[in-house]
Amino acid sequence: MSAKKSKQTNRSAPPPPAAGPAVSPSTPAANPAPASNVPWIESSNPRQRLIAQIVMVGAWIYVAALCLLAVDKWFNLGIFGPQMPPLP
Repeated sequence: MSAKKSKQTNRSAPPPPAAGPAVSPSTPAANPAPASNVPWIESSNPRQRLIAQIVMVGAWIYVAALCLLAVDKWFNLGIFGPQMPPLP
């Protein structure tokens, strides 16, 4: 692979969109059910909202534990136990 630019510099413009019949947004095929595209955290179903909130809390706890572990290793605080086993 080389870092040289490609010699193909005259790219043609994309063709104009076809002038076909316009699809009405109110047709059932073009307008899917509103609940299928809603994230679980914003769902109208309380069980899905609860599951999404539990997943988010779990993700935040995991990230916080990783950050705490990184700080512990960086500053040798010993929060997660001694750095080295004691010498005999």
